[in-house]
Amino acid sequence: MNRNAASRYTLYGVLFGLGFPLVSTLGDVLLHGLPLTLANILEVQSRTPLHWVVDTAPFFLGLFAYLAGQRQDQVTRLTKELQERLREREQALVRLRSAQVELEQRVTERTEEVAQASERMRRRAAQLEISAEVARAVASVRDLETLLPQVARLISARFGFYHVGIFLLDEAGEYAVLQAANSEGGQRMLARGHKLRVGQVGIVGYVTGADQPRLALDVGKDAAYFDNPDLPQTRSEMAVPLKVQERVIGALDVQSRQAAAFGEEDIALLALLADQVAIAIENARSFQQQVTLIEANRQLLEQARRAAEQQRALAEENRRLLERSETAVQELQELARRLTGEAWARLTSEQGGEILVEAAQPDVELTPGLARGRASANPSAISHPIVLRGEVIGTVTLEDADPERRWSEHETAVLENLAERLALTLDNARLFDDAQQRLAELTIVNTISQIVAAQQDLQTLVTQVGDRILQTFGVRNGFIALYDKQSHMIEIPYFMEGNQPVRLAPVPLGRGLTSVVIQTRQPLLINDNARERAAELGALIIGEAPRSFLGVPILVGDEVIGVISVQSLTREGLFGESGVRLLTTIAANVGIGIQNVRLFADAQRQAQREAQINLITRKLRGSQTVESILETAARELGRALAGRVGQVAIEARPRASPGVTPPSPADGNGPGGNGGRQS
Repeated sequence: MNRNAASRYTLYGVLFGLGFPLVSTLGDVLLHGLPLTLANILEVQSRTPLHWVVDTAPFFLGLFAYLAGQRQDQVTRLTKELQERLREREQALVRLRSAQVELEQRVTERTEEVAQASERMRRRAAQLEISAEVARAVASVRDLETLLPQVARLISARFGFYHVGIFLLDEAGEYAVLQAANSEGGQRMLARGHKLRVGQVGIVGYVTGADQPRLALDVGKDAAYFDNPDLPQTRSEMAVPLKVQERVIGALDVQSRQAAAFGEEDIALLALLADQVAIAIENARSFQQQVTLIEANRQLLEQARRAAEQQRALAEENRRLLERSETAVQELQELARRLTGEAWARLTSEQGGEILVEAAQPDVELTPGLARGRASANPSAISHPIVLRGEVIGTVTLEDADPERRWSEHETAVLENLAERLALTLDNARLFDDAQQRLAELTIVNTISQIVAAQQDLQTLVTQVGDRILQTFGVRNGFIALYDKQSHMIEIPYFMEGNQPVRLAPVPLGRGLTSVVIQTRQPLLINDNARERAAELGALIIGEAPRSFLGVPILVGDEVIGVISVQSLTREGLFGESGVRLLTTIAANVGIGIQNVRLFADAQRQAQREAQINLITRKLRGSQTVESILETAARELGRALAGRVGQVAIEARPRASPGVTPPSPADGNGPGGNGGRQS
């Protein structure tokens, strides 16, 4: 086909090329007026060289046409090849689409098969799981009242049945009695003792009578279905018998809200579960019977054991009473020891840390170590601790002038007995001193309470109380400060320096020790290094620093209204815990007194205002004319308010007409404007 196309293009080119020499030759013959003969034509061809060139046209046009035919053949061949390949590709695409459709169909079918297999495996796994869980429950629970509700809830939760009921036959075998259920309707049925006659009523009655499973895919079409008002949503129901050794003991009943919700696999699974539940029920009954027998034997043994137990209980009670009494004695001893140690520690701290008493014969000089209350280097010294209620409170030491002196056992025993009696005697003396101190404190507090109760003037009260406090503590410096929470100002109505009263102006709450007591609302005790202690507290001391400082807040409820302070400019360590306790008690009484005085003063001022108002009212009522009333009012207001001139003015204001706005105080004509007068 390629040769035919090239030949055809060559033939067309040669024929077209022959036209050029033929036309040129004939034209030249005719141009010269020669006859149209072969000889003339040849003559013209031989005589004109241009015709030689024109005569080559067929050759070149044929050649060009042949080459063009070859090119066309190639294009045609390529076009055919492309068309063929396109057809092959379309056929391949058709085959591929067909294979894809076939593959999709196979995948869909395989997916459905896998889904069905997975669903079967899931249901089978669920069946195995529920079977295992029921088996575990059966193995672990022996009480039917616990086992049956647990199985009902388990089956309902795993399979989505809205009602699961477990029935057991009564002793006569006439009724199947509901024993457990998971639904609300089932709970109501349990409450009223729901039961169905065997072989006659409902699917459960049929199952327990016929000893066969029963499946109702549509309960409305099943003649054996019992229409239960407590379970109105039931659309399908399935029940299987509970059997033990071919003997029916009850039924397992499940119900669903969906029609045709059960299949053959569900019947097989429910039958398996029913067998497990039946075995569990029988085991539980056997176990209960054994438990009953064991309980009877246990009661007999218990009666025999009880008498011995009572004897042991009495012995144990006696032992516990003895232990408690011993424990109580130990606790009391420990408490006495602790209180004794604290009391003597407090006493020695108030005396500077220790109490040292030294005595020697006139011709004997104490060794330096013994004189300082420490162990002596003299080998003749003998010491014994002074022990009171298990707590060491001191030491008694004997020393002989002869360093070679050795103490006999008798002398050592005498020292020990002396130390024991000395401990008791010292404790009695301490208790007596404590009682005396408490009595003195109560006397002081009582005296100050009498001052507080008798005085209604604040300045007199703080002066008498302050003098009494300084006298009690034996100091010459102290003060009573009152704090105003609203203005944050501290007023000092009583300030004593060197037994001389000093007047001080009110000061703002700042960084002094008094401000520290007010801000912390806690007592402040400084017995040495006052400036250093103040710096630790963030406070400043202006002027001479006290050697000893004690300040306590005056509290009324939870509010600080002042501070009481005693100070010494000459002695350190002057105040102790007893002083803090005493001054705190005094401050509490003073706070109540100050509050009462202020309330009394407020009441007096209120009464005075009421009396002034009543007096002015009575005088106004005695006046008859407007002028006399105004004159009396002005005069009495001036007297009451200590004014030199009193004025009362009445100003007539025009009544407002419709559509006219009365003048306002801002216009300057009202009582508050420039046009009015005020008293």
